[in-house]
Amino acid sequence: EGDTAKEWHFTVTLGRSLTGGYGDMRFTNGVAEFTLKHGESRTARNLPAGITYTVTETEANEDGYTTTATGDTGTIPAGGTARAAFVNGKDPTPEDGHGSLTVTKTVTGSAGDTAKDWHFTVTLGADINGTYGDMTFEGGVAEFTLKHGESRAATGLPADVTYTVTEAEANTDGYTTTSSGVSGTITDGGTGYVSFVNDKDEETPPPPTTPTTPTTPTTPTDTPVNPPENPSEPPKTGESNMFGLWTALAVISLAGAALTSVSLVRSRRVKK
Repeated sequence: EGDTAKEWHFTVTLGRSLTGGYGDMRFTNGVAEFTLKHGESRTARNLPAGITYTVTETEANEDGYTTTATGDTGTIPAGGTARAAFVNGKDPTPEDGHGSLTVTKTVTGSAGDTAKDWHFTVTLGADINGTYGDMTFEGGVAEFTLKHGESRAATGLPADVTYTVTEAEANTDGYTTTSSGVSGTITDGGTGYVSFVNDKDEETPPPPTTPTTPTTPTTPTDTPVNPPENPSEPPKTGESNMFGLWTALAVISLAGAALTSVSLVRSRRVKK
């Protein structure tokens, strides 16, 4: 008997006095107020990391509804997302000795696929067969699929029967799954609420890296152009240069003397 067209009033209170628009929420002195219908959601983006928050629903547990909330208090994580989920359930008054079980599905995140089918299995602690509300059991097991915003309810289940609910695609394909109430016991006249929230955000690519310019190696200036034949002996620059100079001068002097002699001989022969 849940009214999917009903508006539910929510209040988000931050641990810091922020004022201004943050995504889908507008805060005044750290408080934002808004309404949501079945299957709707709002996201406050770019909130400072490390601040605390509290989310409350005005109509929680009123008018015959039973409210289950997860993540309604916490701290904004650095680079992450804090999530608060509220499930309001209302079923017909069951007969004595019987209760109900409701399973809901929510998909969030910028990359979440709201048209995707998610496969669920409800396993009871008794060998029950037949159709109970929206679920059909065989040997105490019911299988079905849900999309974002959908739910199924098993009504008229015997009281004191245990149950466990699993999702086949939980924490796969890049999704992060948060669940509540996945196991418990059917209470007399009560309803067990099971909530699954699958979240997936687009991955932010790393910033491009700037290539570094390679450094050109420098040629040492003190490397000798003509290294000595014997590397173990350092070159004798002063003595070797002076020796070569005196040798060249001696050769030139001898050549000059020889030329002078030849000239003198030839001259004497001419005179004779």
